[in-house]
Amino acid sequence: MTISEKALLAALDRSITWNHENFSNYDIVLWNSSILSSYAFHTTPTVRPSYIKTINKYSPAMDVIIVVQPLLENNEILEKFSNLIKDFDNVYPVNYVENCIDLTFKEVIETIFEVLPTCNWCGRLFTKTIHFKKYCSKNCKDYAKEEQNRLNFRNFYNKYKNTMSEARKGALGSRGANLHAHANTDPEVEARLISNEKKRLGL
Repeated sequence: MTISEKALLAALDRSITWNHENFSNYDIVLWNSSILSSYAFHTTPTVRPSYIKTINKYSPAMDVIIVVQPLLENNEILEKFSNLIKDFDNVYPVNYVENCIDLTFKEVIETIFEVLPTCNWCGRLFTKTIHFKKYCSKNCKDYAKEEQNRLNFRNFYNKYKNTMSEARKGALGSRGANLHAHANTDPEVEARLISNEKKRLGL
């Protein structure tokens, strides 16, 4: 098998795997090869970089590419990676620790969590669809908003409790509280709101 055929087979395998698997069930998916590895191992005078780009057209777009490299400055593969990394903005090198695979793996995982965004509520890794996205799902966003509201209510109460009337201070459904004039149509939600309000008042 020629080098160009090997590169084509690797790109085809990535595309088939990507299009026939449901990756929505996973928080993170690790691939052991990418378009960058095709550049490093398959580009030769007879296999041009344009060919590698063409055959990888339908390969999955990876959020981050980790290059595990040996600590050898004169290594040929390392030189190829060094020349190619400047063309990618999501490539991060990790030094290979000889005779310590666990430490190398730890470095890879730490790099992933440093580079990729994590949800401000649950800490789960996610892919940003917009630049200022802070939460991985609507549920996490709602939970974070509820928590912030609780903090705001608590701070408001502690700041103004000495100036509140006794009726306002201890009344369920007071201004800024969890309860309102009309009950929630969902009894479970209403029960949770009542429980939260009782906790807020120390009942």
